[in-house]
Amino acid sequence: MVEFSLPPRQLDGADVLHWAVSPRGLFHTIPHGANPAAEGVVCVAAMAICRYPEGGQYYLFKCDRSWNVVFDWDVAGVEEAQEIAASHVKDEVVEWRSAD
Repeated sequence: MVEFSLPPRQLDGADVLHWAVSPRGLFHTIPHGANPAAEGVVCVAAMAICRYPEGGQYYLFKCDRSWNVVFDWDVAGVEEAQEIAASHVKDEVVEWRSAD
């Protein structure tokens, strides 16, 4: 299993509600299916479901191993974020943890 630090309390100013890391160190690449070692390919190793302090929209943040946000989606809620995350990951179950 690849070692990760815990996520920060906030990503891009949004509060982290739930987070997950890939035990193998890579959920997927952007673009999907690209060689992780190729130039310009982004490796998504962690994900977080977040919400800005003023409320409203939820977001699914895709992150690198250092918790830098590399891509985000606005979603209606936690369940939708989890469904989208699961649909982007192949051959791995996303195990969400609460940020409490």
